[in-house]
Amino acid sequence: KVLGKIQDYIPAKKLRDGPAAYSITGLHDMADIFLGGSGRAVIEVLFIAETFGYCCVYLIIEGENLSHQLQDFEIFKSWSKWHFMVLSATIFLPTC
Repeated sequence: KVLGKIQDYIPAKKLRDGPAAYSITGLHDMADIFLGGSGRAVIEVLFIAETFGYCCVYLIIEGENLSHQLQDFEIFKSWSKWHFMVLSATIFLPTC
């Protein structure tokens, strides 16, 4: 019942320009309605921080993977996991 009420809710203020000006399309719209512009900004910052966290975890996992795959080669024997994380960043981030 509550979800249906949220989906059918039409905000009193215009959220954006265009045909979906009065439609709630995500959490940032709900935060804008209930908490104002500051709530919208908080949600957007949280989404950016969450995405940054995913990227950091990805680089850590890829660095560990590269260290396991390449540690037997003579050139990589002195490398730490930190070096492999930097290597994975230089390989994978430009392709994003």
